[in-house]
Amino acid sequence: MFKPLKVAVIGSGLGGLSAAISLRRQGHNVTIYERRDFGGEVGASLSCASNGSKFLEEWDIDTSAAKPVILRSLVMHDWQSGEVTNRYGLGDYRAKFGTDYNNFHRIDLHVQLKETAVARGCELQVWHKADFLDPENGIVGFENGNTVQADLIICADGIRSQMREQMGIVPQIEPSTSCCYRCIISADRLRELGLEDFLHNEAIEFWGGKGIYKIVMSSCSNGDVVSCYCFYPAA
Repeated sequence: MFKPLKVAVIGSGLGGLSAAISLRRQGHNVTIYERRDFGGEVGASLSCASNGSKFLEEWDIDTSAAKPVILRSLVMHDWQSGEVTNRYGLGDYRAKFGTDYNNFHRIDLHVQLKETAVARGCELQVWHKADFLDPENGIVGFENGNTVQADLIICADGIRSQMREQMGIVPQIEPSTSCCYRCIISADRLRELGLEDFLHNEAIEFWGGKGIYKIVMSSCSNGDVVSCYCFYPAA
């Protein structure tokens, strides 16, 4: 006989919400614990190829409400002149792979995942920053003094998770040889600069890319913004 588990998901980022939705679809009782209240959400673009977009469709995420730009091509530019050196068309991507190649603003996708999780019956608790974990007994403690017991605990509190460390999972992190600045440019600003074409070209565009120095740019959020990633050597 199926017995639903009591599941505690620590962290409500993209990974935590995805885990919560998937587990709830299997009939488990899921509570998500978030350390803040979503008031300071930030992010840049997030390209989602068929391997990710298929899950969004399977979970009945309202993809259109997440305001994606559907990518049609990849464009390469010369680093110094900016001239287009190559253009790779994605063709009929949906016919080949079963979904569109979606480019989201992280915040737009996060909102839809959160709304789907809650609508499906997941409970969301904000201002619950986990600071103690007893994995043997399934107990989580929070800075606000609350504690919970669960049959299954998902530690989705980021790449530098403190809770996974309390399970004895300590990643071996090495410094990267490159760093990245991210920025979001509004459609109005691009129009002022005469760069409106970048809003509507349905492409991920690269400048450079053969070494550490490169710029990656793409529109998202229904073409209302362009997201830029600027890579440079780490000091």
